Amino acid sequence: MREEIRSPLPLVTIVICTYNRAYILGEGLRSLQAQTLPTCFFNIIVVDNDSNDATQALVKDFSHDWPQLKFIIEKKRGAGNARNAALKKVTTDWVACLDSDAKAHPDWL
Repeated sequence: MREEIRSPLPLVTIVICTYNRAYILGEGLRSLQAQTLPTCFFNIIVVDNDSNDATQALVKDFSHDWPQLKFIIEKKRGAGNARNAALKKVTTDWVACLDSDAKAHPDWL
């Protein structure tokens, strides 16, 4: 009998809410790419809380090679509003939040 090979489903969604932090957000996204847990096991949602910097272009550049990375815009400012917008898009059982000026340790997940 042949064993069925199944692709892993994402287990956790990482939510990053940001406002005008394109200058540092890339470091945090790179730290998620360097997780010891393979990227197929997690999704990322970046919520732009009505920034007027290069946040959207930065995330678009990352998402070309990273289909698990989703981008949404929440015009109503405030961390709570941004997190709630992200939670409406979450499809995993687990959610983790990472500040947009933070880097995750490689074993964070």
